[in-house]
Amino acid sequence: MFTKSLLRFLALFMVVSAPSISAQISKGSSGVGLILGANQQYSESRLTPFAFGAGAFYSRNLSDRFNLLLEGGYNELAIKVGNPLKKYSTNLIYFDLLAGYDLMQHAHFRPFLHGGIGAFNFKMIGSTNSDRYFDGEFILGGGMRWHFNNNLALRITGDFKYTTGDGLDGNIQGGNTVMDSYFTVRGGMSYYFGGHNSGLDEEYFSGNVEVEDLPEGGDLSQVDQKQNDTVDGLFAQLSDLDNIETTGASAKEQEYERLKMRLESLKGSIDSKETEIYSLQNSMVKNEEKNGELLLIDNNYSQELVNDISSFSMSYEAALNKFYHKQYQDAIDRFQALMVKYPDHALSSNCEYWVGECYFHAADFTRALVSFERVVTIEQSLKKDDALLMMGRSYKELGQADAATEILNRLLKEFPDSEHLQEARELL
Repeated sequence: MFTKSLLRFLALFMVVSAPSISAQISKGSSGVGLILGANQQYSESRLTPFAFGAGAFYSRNLSDRFNLLLEGGYNELAIKVGNPLKKYSTNLIYFDLLAGYDLMQHAHFRPFLHGGIGAFNFKMIGSTNSDRYFDGEFILGGGMRWHFNNNLALRITGDFKYTTGDGLDGNIQGGNTVMDSYFTVRGGMSYYFGGHNSGLDEEYFSGNVEVEDLPEGGDLSQVDQKQNDTVDGLFAQLSDLDNIETTGASAKEQEYERLKMRLESLKGSIDSKETEIYSLQNSMVKNEEKNGELLLIDNNYSQELVNDISSFSMSYEAALNKFYHKQYQDAIDRFQALMVKYPDHALSSNCEYWVGECYFHAADFTRALVSFERVVTIEQSLKKDDALLMMGRSYKELGQADAATEILNRLLKEFPDSEHLQEARELL
């Protein structure tokens, strides 16, 4: 009820206000503006507070509805992890190219959609050095403009930006289950200038009457009648469209229902087959691990591999990709080479954790415990709760139920806000 009332109010407001100054809100062919707002990161971390963002843009009209916009600016992003919670932040410089489409014309209020691509330069969260990296992003969003006059407008936008990497948060939460993304909310003023390319159909919606539009006798009543006839014609066209949409609907109803039932039947069969295939794949992986076919070697990395590392972030992501593709030996080599190259890095303990994960998935639970125990003993480690959970699972696999219970209870006690509490309780 409230939503309907609000929509009615907005519609009434636009109808009442538009005739008075709609002729004045024509947008120029180009525009510039400044925007301020906030950003929120979306990644493996659950706690992502809002952070500051600002930018400037230049836009160019291509037609009544389409425009291109080049935007650049400065963004900050932040996450909170650990126990107690510790805030990590980063900053990035971005440049985006957006294509926009106005959803409404002939009014002060201009809602729009836009999308595009961009690039940014950033410093990885949690990094102890000053290295900066480049990444790309895809943008989808929209917003609104409220035009005060020919030249000035209020602009508000909301965008979702999907990046092509997982380096923004430095994988602090562990793992690139999703590529990093972030949301932006912006507000600011736009100034338009240049040639007339407004998309405002002033011939029909202007409150002013041009001299050349007057009849020879100068009778304004004839102009009013002409405008009324135009409006009546528009309503007649809308009525015709409604009739077209409803005509023949009953004749197609039975055929539509038959096809719908057939489609649902096929979908059910496909879902059943996919479930069966997934179960068989899981069974094969478990059998391979239990048979001990995955024999891994510790400290197998070469000095050449260590020397070839030029970026922690890129090498860390490459090692994680090896892990997710079940190339556990390659993953171990890369993680251990990273620990040698960057022994004091904030994510060094993350590398040790993933070494343990590799051994766990290769069914070498004793060696996995060694890595997880090392992670737990590192004071500044951000993976302690993850390591405790995996220690509990490892002890379970080794048949040491008492040790598993002790470790899992420790996880519940020391990390009451951990995302692994539910799984730990299930294991108990």
